[in-house]
Order: sequence, then structure tokens, then C-alpha cells
Amino acid sequence: MAKEKAVLVAVSLPGETDWQVEQSLVELGELAKTAGAKVAAAVWQAKERPDSKLFIGKGKADEVKGLVAQYSADSVIFDEELTPSQQLNLEGIFDCKVIDRTGLILDIFAQHAHSAAGKLQVELAQLNYYLPRLKGLGIQMSRLGGGIGTRGPGETKLETDRRRLRRRIQRVTRELAELAKTRATQRQQRLKRHIFSIALVGYTNAGKSTLINSLTKGEVYVADQLFATLDSTTRRLELPSGIEVVVTDTVGFISKLPHELVAAFASTLDEVVSADLLLHIVDAADAAVTEQIRAVETVLTEIGAGEIDRIQVFNKADLLDDEAKAALGMKLGAVVVSAINPDDLGRLVEAIDRRVSLGFLGLTVLIPYAQGALRQWLHSRGAVISEEHTAEGSLMDIRLKKVEAQRVEAFRV
Repeated sequence: MAKEKAVLVAVSLPGETDWQVEQSLVELGELAKTAGAKVAAAVWQAKERPDSKLFIGKGKADEVKGLVAQYSADSVIFDEELTPSQQLNLEGIFDCKVIDRTGLILDIFAQHAHSAAGKLQVELAQLNYYLPRLKGLGIQMSRLGGGIGTRGPGETKLETDRRRLRRRIQRVTRELAELAKTRATQRQQRLKRHIFSIALVGYTNAGKSTLINSLTKGEVYVADQLFATLDSTTRRLELPSGIEVVVTDTVGFISKLPHELVAAFASTLDEVVSADLLLHIVDAADAAVTEQIRAVETVLTEIGAGEIDRIQVFNKADLLDDEAKAALGMKLGAVVVSAINPDDLGRLVEAIDRRVSLGFLGLTVLIPYAQGALRQWLHSRGAVISEEHTAEGSLMDIRLKKVEAQRVEAFRV
């Protein structure tokens, strides 16, 4: 099947450098390829503010129209979010599909969502995005017959009326709320069992899935493309100190992350917000590494995870020279690794172990036999390292989170 051909369009607004716009266009091209398109041409325009009718100027719109005709392009993809009227006006000029950055990312998510929760989250985001665009999309869908920007769980709903769409939004929201309750129950069970929670966060395609596979010997899907995995995956990991933790791989972040996706994936992002420690995975070999770090930090702040303790992990060190690796290693608390190098992984595990251990206390306690419930509580949390039964009670070496140690303070030896 022949790939769709796309023309990319970006606008440089005040405060943005040419380099930033060029890098954003490069990323848009990678997104388009991930969605299944072939980039035919890319243009950008500097403007003080977006045009209210076309987003770009009339002259630039004519130029893009010429490129569409020259390359027989199937779609024009904008690097910003368009209003429904701008999208409709531009389609009238170009006589082809017009997709904005949000619609493109939603399309990729629709292709890559596999779990029930992932599919529902994508559908909710699609429905909220397409609802105000319903009038124009009815024309677009009948005229252009599918392809990028028209796929996924929400596509069968696009030609229905707003009332039915809103009912579907309410139903999906309820189903996601039920799934969120299940996740919350699982998190509470981990808390009760004294399990330390680590979440991997980072820009999309930074290598999080490869890293969690290497750390936990798991089988999370890995591909060299943007948003290869959407569904959060949790694995167990025992650290050298004997502390057992759970490590969760989460959806990748991206600059200009659509608000619809942040809202729809709230339950998945709860895994990040509730984590005890974050591993911020960074693609050290990417030219836009500073901008990617900033984009991730922005999203973490938006979802309420900005204050969680974290370790910055510069991944893909195998693509760097020794000088670059040494420079990154100078960053306070950072770890430079290649997910395919066992020695690097060993250093990362040691760094995690040191950080996790800071939140725990090693204690020796003598629990009287009359305090059977307390002894059972310690065992249920996996806090017991060793135990000896004496005439006075159970002599136990334990490891507890500092916040829980007060419960056994009266029995410390």
C-alpha cells in the first residue's frame, strides 16, 4: 500500500529561534513517518501572530497549495493546533486533508493503543478533539476516505451528531474512572506491602522500554519510533540491598503535548504522580536534548509530579564519544548509561539502590509474643530481614520506610 504524501508547515512566533522551529519541524516529520506518511516538503513562516482565518499568511497558503499540486500530496500537516475554522478554510484552499499536530499525535496513539485502558484513553482524547470539528470532518471524511487523521477507536463516531458524541464521552469517562479505581487499589496494595515505586519518565523514544527490559529482564515492546508504547507496564526489581521495588514504564512525553492527551491519560500518569522515585530517561545523543529535558520537566510540573525525587539518566551513551560522556557525567546526580551495556546497568542499579536506601531505616526490634499483630504487619510488608525467637519475643532485623519506623520505636533494641 502506497504511503500518503504530506507537506509540513510550521510558523515561527516571537520568542522562538530559527533552530527551535527547524528542530520542531524535524520532529513533526518523525511523527508523520510514524503515522505512515512520506514527507514530500516542509516550509515555515515567521509571523508576529497566527492569522485568524488561515493560521499562515495568504501568500504562504498559496505556496503550500503549489507544493500540494507539485507533489500530489494527500495531506498538509501543521506543527501547531488549528482552530476548526482554520482547518476548514485551509482544506478549501488546498483541496486535501489538513491535520494539525494534535490530530497527528492522536492518530499515532490510535495505532499504538493495545490495552483496553489505552484504547479508551485514546478514544476519549479523539472525541474531545473532534467534537468541535464535527461539521467540517463530516465533509472531509466523505470526500477523502480515511488515512492519517481519521483512524482509531473514534473514527466511527465522527459522522454522528453532537448529542451521541457527548453520550459516548460520558460513557468512556465512566469506564476510565472504573479502571482508575482498579489502578488505585493496586497502588494501595503496593503501599500496604511496603513496596517502593519507581516510574520511568522521559521524552518519547528516549529508550525507556529498552531500559526497563534490561533492568527487569522483561519483554516490553521496543521500536525505534515515536510513541512505540503507550500502555504503562510494571515490573519487579530486587536491589542489591535486598529492597524490592516496582518499576513502571510510562507513556513518553513530547513538546506541545496536546491537552486532550494529558487529560485522557490522567489515570496512566497517576503512576508517575504516586511514585516514590522518578528515573528521567534522556536520549543523550539527540541534538535537541536540552529542549527535550525542558519539555518533560514542564509536563511533570503540570501533572503535579514536579517535586518528586528523581535521578536523571542519560541513555544511549554508546552513541557518544568519551568527551561527551565525561561532560554528561559531571552533572550532579546524573548517570550516563547504555541500556545494552551490563556494566552501565550495574552502575544504574547501584545509584537507584543508594537513593532508595535513603528513605529506609535498618532496625533491630524485639517484638513481644503478645504483639502478634505487629509482627504479622512487619512480615506483610516484607520488612523482615532475619528473625530469631527468644524467651522475651521475636528478635527481628527489619528494614522500614522512615515514615513507618515510628510504629516500632517502642520495641527497638
